[in-house]
Amino acid sequence: MDKSRVELANVEQEIARVESGLSSIRTEAESAMSELSKNEVKVAETRARVQFLTEEITHEFSVNVSTLDWKHLLWHADDEPEGLKDLDLDDEEDTSQTSETTSPVSGLPPPASAAETKSRRRKKKENKGEATEQDLATLDSTQWDEIKAEVDALRQRIGAMGAVNLVAIEEYSELKQRYEFLKTQNDDLASAKAQLLKAIDDINQTSLEQFKVTFDQIRKNFAYTFQILFGGGRAEIELVTADDPLESGIEIVAQPPAPSSRASRSSRAARRPLPPWRCSLRSTW
Repeated sequence: MDKSRVELANVEQEIARVESGLSSIRTEAESAMSELSKNEVKVAETRARVQFLTEEITHEFSVNVSTLDWKHLLWHADDEPEGLKDLDLDDEEDTSQTSETTSPVSGLPPPASAAETKSRRRKKKENKGEATEQDLATLDSTQWDEIKAEVDALRQRIGAMGAVNLVAIEEYSELKQRYEFLKTQNDDLASAKAQLLKAIDDINQTSLEQFKVTFDQIRKNFAYTFQILFGGGRAEIELVTADDPLESGIEIVAQPPAPSSRASRSSRAARRPLPPWRCSLRSTW
């Protein structure tokens, strides 16, 4: 009986130990069941969210999400979109800069420098090219929180832009036609003014040459005629300002010869020359 009692005590201790282990196992099982329930709810919510996003993407972009390779899409996310056309404003800025540089019209704003023009242009990004297996493997460790923050920031910027102007293309076309029309008129006026200034310069140059030739001939003829009429003396026609002959006045200097005297005076006193006559005229060429 003593031996049986000892064995019974050992069995009871073993039973107590097993029951203690079962209690901890039950606690862990209940915690696992609770966690499983939470995960099942989360999976259900995620599936509903995925289904909603799939329907939205299919409705908006008409593509099947299951056929897309997210790694390739993420790799080429920073590339330029396909079919994106360059802005024609870049060429117009170059043309306007060239025309303003060569235009002689005063009062126009100074042309923009090359650095300012280049900074206004849209800078293109170089495409990464096709991804290698190693590049695709590195995308498995993508930090989705950072990508989500960037996407949220881009959505916020897009939302801050306001409503999209659906007639912007038509308005741009009309403004562009108006700009081209005014630019053509401005170029015509600039060209006409340049031609007019050139014609004025040619006329002034020709008039100046003809005036010099004519003035020299008149001065010679005037001196010759004066000497014939007065029997000698000196006569000159001079310009008041020689810098601009076409706008200069004319000064006539005439000195008749000394008169002959019958009185008994010395020949030096009798032939004393008279003071010169001066007359200033304003040219009206």
